[in-house]
Amino acid sequence: VLRHNLKEFIPRTVLQPLLLVFVFTYVFPKIGQGIGGSSAGFSTMLVAGVLGSVILFQGIQSVALPLVSEFGYTREIEDRVLAPLPVELVAVEKVVAGALQCLLAAVIVFPIAYFVPATPVHITYHWVVLLTFAPLACVAASSLGLRFGTMFDPRTVPLLFGIIVVPLTFL
Repeated sequence: VLRHNLKEFIPRTVLQPLLLVFVFTYVFPKIGQGIGGSSAGFSTMLVAGVLGSVILFQGIQSVALPLVSEFGYTREIEDRVLAPLPVELVAVEKVVAGALQCLLAAVIVFPIAYFVPATPVHITYHWVVLLTFAPLACVAASSLGLRFGTMFDPRTVPLLFGIIVVPLTFL
């Protein structure tokens, strides 16, 4: 299924972290929108927030959007047709695949944050915390995507992002 959807997978996984890091760590400091007007530690501080935003967006998008399209016209989940499994295992597969995509997007943030920012980024890694919470956050965001993808009618998908995802990101 991933090979079949590779044209959608790569831009969705790479472009979002790239754009978030570019806007928050390059554009904002260049136009003087750092904390207190200075951009000294602004980029460094925002990397964690960008990482969280990427995890949240990717987790929801990677599961909810394909589900909405699959529940649209045919009312058949493509993964169910390709691998005849119980519905519960298809849901687990969707969450795991979404979490892996989410984790890949999160990993991409670090090299982008090293090369793109206008000011130097000095990230301190707490490996135990990072390696514990990043996968858990990816699974939680993908599970949220599964919930939203099955809860919303395909015709009301714009409401999903306008009413739920964007406010959730700002919080």
